[in-house]
Formats: sequence, structure tokens, C-alpha cells
Amino acid sequence: MSLEVNARLSQIARHEGVQGVLVISHEGIVIKSYNIMDEETINHYAYISLQLAKKAKEIINDLAEADLEVLRMKSGEMEYVLSFEHDYVLLAVYKQTKL
Repeated sequence: MSLEVNARLSQIARHEGVQGVLVISHEGIVIKSYNIMDEETINHYAYISLQLAKKAKEIINDLAEADLEVLRMKSGEMEYVLSFEHDYVLLAVYKQTKL
């Protein structure tokens, strides 16, 4: 990954409420992680995210014959954003902050 990409990912990880950022290869290998808990949690998030990414891309491709770029999900206080890039999937995990 380029220095520019690493700098941008680090910047995202420092935003308020960000619990972590993962960069995951399409084979399920964690390329980079920022602010995420222990290794077991990292691997769990990577596995689940990749499975969800594959299924969501299939569904959108079937329905709209288009590529899925971003998937955003909220659950309680947590928000999960998956971004689909050419060589990897980016997962950002946020804890909603109260205004």
C-alpha cells in the first residue's frame, strides 16, 4: 500500500467514534488494521465482513446489474461501513456518539 493510502487510513482511524479500520484482501487476509482490539477479534471481523461483502455484491449485481461500492449498516450504537476496492475490502467500525 502506498504511503498516501496508509496516511488516509490512519486519518480515518483517528476520527471520533472509530473503533477500528481493517483492510482485508479478497482471500480474507488482513492487510492492515487500525484501532481494532485483539487478533481474534480482527480475524472474526475480517471473516464475517468478507462473507457479507461477497453476498451483498451478488445480490446487487443480480438486482441492478451494477457493482456495489459501499455498504453501510447500523445496529444499536454501532455502525459498519464496507467499501469495495479493486484489491481489497475496507471495513470501518464506528460507535455512534451522542450529540
